[in-house]
Amino acid sequence: MNKFAFAALAGLFFLLLAMGTCSYFIRQTEEDIEREKPEIESAGKDFGASTYELGCVKAAAARIGKNESIKGAAFSAVFLDGCLKTCVATPGFCDDVPKWKDRFKSGAWAQAVCNEFGQSSNYCRKVMEQIPQYCDRTHYR
Repeated sequence: MNKFAFAALAGLFFLLLAMGTCSYFIRQTEEDIEREKPEIESAGKDFGASTYELGCVKAAAARIGKNESIKGAAFSAVFLDGCLKTCVATPGFCDDVPKWKDRFKSGAWAQAVCNEFGQSSNYCRKVMEQIPQYCDRTHYR
């Protein structure tokens, strides 16, 4: 076997190994999220029952700062969703929030919210992008 064929086979082997490892990691992460989701959503609902919409956003931003990872972002998003389901509406909360369907504006808006709370990660932006969806559901009928 010549060097080129050996290198190509070795490269293919390592590519398949990397894909398998990533697939395993993603599957484990999804299972962890699904297993812990009810507890985290319940914590969000409990917190939301004693706060207002902005309080939910502040709490979610703080949670993101404690665990900046895919799993941490997913858990923060579940918490925020639960919190927003039970919190007190704040007059004007959705006034400056862009429509969810305008993905460019809502993404930029979410990043600005993250910056306001000192969170610059993409994980934060993904969590805060839930707010335009929430406002579309609850305030812009």
